Amino acid sequence: MRPVYLLYQQSLCVPQGQTLKLSLALARRMSTLQKAVVTVFSEFVTAAPQAYETLFKTWEAPIYFATGLGELDSNANVAKDLYLKSLPVSPTHFQHSVHNCAPAYVTIVQGLPNIALTISAENLSLDKALYLAFHKIRNGIEKSVCILAGDELHPAVPDVATAQIILLTSELEGCGELVPQFKLASIESFEHDMESRNTENPHASSLNASRFAHLEVHTQSFERRIYSSSGEGMRSQWNKL
Repeated sequence: MRPVYLLYQQSLCVPQGQTLKLSLALARRMSTLQKAVVTVFSEFVTAAPQAYETLFKTWEAPIYFATGLGELDSNANVAKDLYLKSLPVSPTHFQHSVHNCAPAYVTIVQGLPNIALTISAENLSLDKALYLAFHKIRNGIEKSVCILAGDELHPAVPDVATAQIILLTSELEGCGELVPQFKLASIESFEHDMESRNTENPHASSLNASRFAHLEVHTQSFERRIYSSSGEGMRSQWNKL
């Protein structure tokens, strides 16, 4: 079994009233969530060009996009158009209502042919993506995996979004500028009792969408636990190197 290293992670939060400006023609069509995901990936490309070339061009790392609720505003606009019989539905709204739209923009902007798929599982979206990436790498199916996570924070405030990029790898040669600080030792699902769970656990997410897309990295080894409203939880162990 191969080791799974946390090579890189970075988050971006777009507060209310702030606009992300991208020097791209496509940016005029993008939602704030899509701009946030494209921006956090582009910042990685700028910060670690050698690692980018190795992971995405040489190893062809797949991209897993984790989102708890997806494009809330675009989905609401499509539903509103259908309800009011305002047809045809806006092609842009319809395109953006698809959960895979944000990672698709990343591959278009970067010119990547890499696989990009979306995982949506409420509070557990990010951890389900981590679970899939962990086993793909650990069993030698992939050398590295890129996880992008993002959500709009609240349906009433569509211009507020959060995004995160997480890079996991079993190989360190060719990663240049990046030196891993943690190893993902294990990840598993478990059942929990909603009423008796430890609500003081700082990693126990509620239905607050602002908690969906964040892996909070500590200074020392730590265990991460995330709970869903359906009684399923995800537990992962991160060991300091």
